[in-house]
Amino acid sequence: MPPAEFTEPKQQTMMNDAINAAMVALIGEQPIDILCDLLRQTYQRNVELLRSLDDTFFQPGKYVYERTKAIIEHCQEHMQQLQDNRI
Repeated sequence: MPPAEFTEPKQQTMMNDAINAAMVALIGEQPIDILCDLLRQTYQRNVELLRSLDDTFFQPGKYVYERTKAIIEHCQEHMQQLQDNRI
């Protein structure tokens, strides 16, 4: 069962900002190779968790589908920023 959704977009924004701040604090000044390894491990764990869910959750408009899509897009933005800063 997916977690409850926030009724106000502001609540979701605040939660996303808090999670991002926590991640920045955890990551600190880690080298890019370590960050990439952490992202790979996290991706693999998420894929394993998602495989255990029923396909009905992965339909447009369903919480798991929309949240997974948003997370992937968000991660892609961060990966692009990391690549741009590395050059």
